[in-house]
Amino acid sequence: QLEILKRYCNPIPVNTVENLVNPSVIPILLSQYREGGNKPLVLIIEDGDATILSRKTHTNSLISTVLNMGDGILGQLLHTRMIISTNVPKTEIDPAVLRAGRLNAYIEVPPVDKEQANAIYKRLSGKEFDFKEKTVTLADVYGKVNESQNNFKVAKKKQEDTGQYA
Repeated sequence: QLEILKRYCNPIPVNTVENLVNPSVIPILLSQYREGGNKPLVLIIEDGDATILSRKTHTNSLISTVLNMGDGILGQLLHTRMIISTNVPKTEIDPAVLRAGRLNAYIEVPPVDKEQANAIYKRLSGKEFDFKEKTVTLADVYGKVNESQNNFKVAKKKQEDTGQYA
């Protein structure tokens, strides 16, 4: 299965999304599509907040690229599928992205309860840990695993408005 992912999935750094519609990049994408046996070309954009923010509340020049690569002419030509991870609340996603026929799935990953967090930590690290919070985000679980494996602390940024650590 990993070989399938390597062949058909293309991680795209968020700072290069605008280049997807560059005339010099299109032949490369077309070549990948053909090499993949004309199977859908899957583009993965991690931390793609800037690519899907609503144009009503944010200046967003990347949304047209995302929409074109999704179901625009170029997206239709390459049978493009996009996976975009984000921390943007659904209410801040541009309505054009959410329009029927464009979004195949919207998956929200809520915090897990402390028992689940402890089990995930153990599965990932092979070690026991006892989260004190009632609910824990997966980012916090992975942060603790990274701390345990790399002997470093994940710094928490102090939020200016509340004085709390995020």
